[in-house]
Amino acid sequence: DQGDSDDDDMDSQTATFPMLNQLFGSAGNPAPQENRPPQKREPAEKQQEFLAWLYQLEYDHLGLPRPDLTIYLDVPTDFTEKMMRRRELDTNTHADIHEQDLAYLATCRQTGRAAAEYYGWTVIQCVKDGAMRSIEDIHEEIYRHVAACLED
Repeated sequence: DQGDSDDDDMDSQTATFPMLNQLFGSAGNPAPQENRPPQKREPAEKQQEFLAWLYQLEYDHLGLPRPDLTIYLDVPTDFTEKMMRRRELDTNTHADIHEQDLAYLATCRQTGRAAAEYYGWTVIQCVKDGAMRSIEDIHEEIYRHVAACLED
């Protein structure tokens, strides 16, 4: 009986999170920008409920291995915008649909930071004293965290 399949169970679970339905179509692809609702922050309680569900899905239901270390590289949205504009000029390209929507990018950053806090990820600040840190400096910080994790 197809009604008892795991896929149906996953569909019913996804249906309980309207933010997924708003951001993603049935195939899991991002909805076109013009079809997206205005960006708004979900209440912290709803975000945490979703993050708990996602953790259970990935590690308990799907059996993915739990990470020993997750590193979140945090860059303020205004810095990413400047970097994208410079890339556009340097490569004669244009921002994609997501890169054009600064409110969406800011929401993505806020959501990433909320996930990092909820899951206890290691957050590395890529900007220091109003300037982007060097690749080498960021690399050294990542290396220290990875080395410490491997020692445990």
